Amino acid sequence: RTGSTTVRTQWWHDSRSSLTASSSSVSRTKASVSAGISEALVETALGLLVAIPTVVIYNYLSGRFQAIEAKTARAGSELSDEMEREYGCLSTELVAHAA
Repeated sequence: RTGSTTVRTQWWHDSRSSLTASSSSVSRTKASVSAGISEALVETALGLLVAIPTVVIYNYLSGRFQAIEAKTARAGSELSDEMEREYGCLSTELVAHAA
């Protein structure tokens, strides 16, 4: 009977130490996973801090360039019309005639 109790007691201690080791392993795993998640969140936030202003600036500059392009095209068209009225021919004909 004493041997049987000793075996049961030994089994109980082995099981408890196994559970404790397993529990601490799970704890370490959770800690490493949560550290990875928090690092990913920080990296995402930093990426957004760079990306959002970049998109805003790009859209602003793109709009400005389109406006400049439209003004330049309009000015070229007005110049061509003025030359046609002044000289009675298209500007390309005038350039070809001068050469």
